[in-house]
Amino acid sequence: MTAARRRAGSVAAILAFAAGLLAVPAQAAPTPVVFGTAAASPKTQAGTCPATVRLAVSAKVKAPATLKYVWTFSDGDTSAVKTYRVGGKGVKKIRLATTLKVHGDVRGWGAVRLLGPAKKTSAKAAFSVDCPEGSGGSGGGADTWEPVGYTVEGATKPVTPPPAGQGQERSLTLSKSTANPGDKVTVTVTNTAADVRTITSAAFTPAVHPVSGQKRAYSFQATVAEAPGEHEVRAVFADNSFATATLKVVALEGPVKKATIDVERVTAAKCPVTFKIRGTFEGLPAGAQTVRYRYVGTEAWQSVEVPAGHKGAHTAVLEPLELTAETSKGFVQVEIDQPGRLKSNIVYYLKCHGFQGGQVIGTATADIALTPTGGPVVELVADALLESIKSVSGAQIALVSRRSVEAGLKAGPLTIEDAHGTQPRGNSLQALNLTGAQLKKLLGEATAQTGPLTPSAGVRYTLTGSTVTELTINGVAVTDAQVIRVAATHILMSGYDGFPTFREGTDRFTGGLDDGGAVATYIARNTPVQPPKGDRVTLVP
Repeated sequence: MTAARRRAGSVAAILAFAAGLLAVPAQAAPTPVVFGTAAASPKTQAGTCPATVRLAVSAKVKAPATLKYVWTFSDGDTSAVKTYRVGGKGVKKIRLATTLKVHGDVRGWGAVRLLGPAKKTSAKAAFSVDCPEGSGGSGGGADTWEPVGYTVEGATKPVTPPPAGQGQERSLTLSKSTANPGDKVTVTVTNTAADVRTITSAAFTPAVHPVSGQKRAYSFQATVAEAPGEHEVRAVFADNSFATATLKVVALEGPVKKATIDVERVTAAKCPVTFKIRGTFEGLPAGAQTVRYRYVGTEAWQSVEVPAGHKGAHTAVLEPLELTAETSKGFVQVEIDQPGRLKSNIVYYLKCHGFQGGQVIGTATADIALTPTGGPVVELVADALLESIKSVSGAQIALVSRRSVEAGLKAGPLTIEDAHGTQPRGNSLQALNLTGAQLKKLLGEATAQTGPLTPSAGVRYTLTGSTVTELTINGVAVTDAQVIRVAATHILMSGYDGFPTFREGTDRFTGGLDDGGAVATYIARNTPVQPPKGDRVTLVP
């Protein structure tokens, strides 16, 4: 080989090597779909069921593209495969939405699972619905909700400024901006460039109103749902543009602004059981009037005659109510015959309850622990026992044995089963009188086996060995001679749990709830519940 040919070959090799070093690596194909936010509207709601919830997931799509996707839900359901064509060129923003009809208490979510042109799943749009007892709620099972409509919103072609005077004009107007459940609202929609396809809102029943045919101007009357709060009303057009308005739904109010019941058991504690019930009606207008009520779960309306001069509130003994294991959900609640069907507080009696459905009755802000000597959950139980019995028995304090409480409470949603689990024995509550000297003697009967008795809020005592060296109620020292009305379970009061001084008490009241029912009632009435400090008893060796 000549020198010239060798030099030419060397140059060629060097150029090829340099070309390899300077070559630009292959770029990954751009992601055809990017999911954005996932949200529920409303995210949380409480009120009459069935309720309506709208879930929406935003996405950016590199057009043109054909999307294939399904909606998946936390109850295990999956929608049929949906197909949507995104036309034009460039990146387009769309929103995939579905409307759910919710029948009962639930904590759930929905998400979009993309099947093509890529495979991925969006974030979860979480929601919660709380249905009061008797409103149709069924308790969070697998059939608690159902999708009633699916929509896709967004542009399918590049948005460019139209020539002056020739732009697309679209609008959605409502005949009123505020309405009550049951009202009729006229919805008027116009679009100069595309037909109306659907009109949706959680404020309406039904929530999805499809529009058939070619209509660029459309009007209809919507019925307002039982969904207090502000809701978006959205019209979606054939080109996937949309128009919106806001409707505020205000719950109807009747003459009674608040109803409260107190329950006294007048038969033996075992189911079936009969209750004497006192109802207090507040916020009444001036003058004599009739308040109609019924127990939730029953059909017949009863009447209370309110005399003139009531000063805005009236308390009356209502019709007695019997709970049985066969017909009862294990609670007592009153609803008022007026717009909005105002309901009273709810009182649980768990001896007449089958514990089905995992019904959520409240929440805890943090774990409420059970400790070897009692701790926060036993203090909460003492507060619950006192609250359930003080209005019908005159009890001033409550005492609880650590040995009667079997579990603490976890942070988050609390069910009837959770409340029952704290005191599963179903002991009934009673009240009696003790002198200050007897109360101190009683508290001093604690042993290493029984542990100290835990009092309700406002009571503090120091136990030095077996002697009470300090005892206060609401910061005031207890004297030996004063009389204190004490609440506890019938087992504790009978002296069977290691505290025989209870037998010295007088004027015993025996018409309280069961202990688990008292805890459930307390949680429902005071939710979200917070852990007590667990510091009401000081032990000195």
